[in-house]
Amino acid sequence: MRPKPRKKPAAVLPVVKSGVVPAQLNLPPKRILILGTTPSRLQAPMLNDLSWEVWTIGPGGKDVNRWTRLYEVHGSHEDHTWPEDFKGYLNDLSLVKLPQQVVTNRPAKQMIDAWAAFHKKDPATVAKEITGDWSSNIVIPRQLLREKYGRMWLSSSISWLIAHALEENVTELALYGIDLESGEEYITQFHGARHLLDLARLAGVNIHVPVGCGLLRDPDPYPDRWESPVAATHFKKRPILDAMIQEAQGQYEQTCAIVNQIKGQISILQAQFHSGVFPPDSQHHKDAVDAMEKQRGALAQRKRERMHIFARMHQCQGERNYLEFCLRMFVWGDGDRK
Repeated sequence: MRPKPRKKPAAVLPVVKSGVVPAQLNLPPKRILILGTTPSRLQAPMLNDLSWEVWTIGPGGKDVNRWTRLYEVHGSHEDHTWPEDFKGYLNDLSLVKLPQQVVTNRPAKQMIDAWAAFHKKDPATVAKEITGDWSSNIVIPRQLLREKYGRMWLSSSISWLIAHALEENVTELALYGIDLESGEEYITQFHGARHLLDLARLAGVNIHVPVGCGLLRDPDPYPDRWESPVAATHFKKRPILDAMIQEAQGQYEQTCAIVNQIKGQISILQAQFHSGVFPPDSQHHKDAVDAMEKQRGALAQRKRERMHIFARMHQCQGERNYLEFCLRMFVWGDGDRK
């Protein structure tokens, strides 16, 4: 007889003993503006109101006109550290002084050591490249946030900032320069940030976002909408790709016509040369040679343009074909294919 397989223990969600850390009970209420890097960051009316703290992220946020905190949550693992050319940015962060704060997932000096080891930098080199003392560095309460809000929702820098704001008694929360709607990685990042925003709203926090912000996406629930988020995205991309293909086809045909026109002009000049219309030593001959060279240069340029348009057109067509393949494989049933 085969031995009976051992049952796996049931998964148990971690229990947080207290909803609020004791040290936070006496924190005053805060108004926090989280400032991202998309164009709507320039629309934030709170930037000029000093009663709002401004929290921003990464290299894109470092040079905004004012910020209270800059969160650099990347580079926290030895195998996922910053690129070598981040040394200028990291040096700038090391020089930041209080009351501004640089927030990291681990002590910044430990992360710099890991960055230096990964890029094989000796201590003397690091000392020349990173010259500050990191006196403004604070460490995010990572374990607390993971246990309290759930690891799966902390899927982006923005999610970490929202969760941290909730822990600091935020009563008004604004998000500008943030959409989380382009690229595959933002599928999970959007859901994490949106979930934490909903938690904030349920906790009584006033939320401010710009008109048209991608964070406001709110699909109909089942059964009004039964497609998966992937299917909904695919259906939205269909007309966009069709329009891009049509535009590229028009540009390609127009460029082909220009190429043929230039070829015709070159053929006329060549025929005139062979017929002896331009005496070899005449000014007309020199002008014709110059015209021939210009036309050949223009022809080469237009051919390069045509090649790039052709490549873009077929790239879009390839994406369109893959889109249809994904719909057939993962969305449509046997009776739904069109």
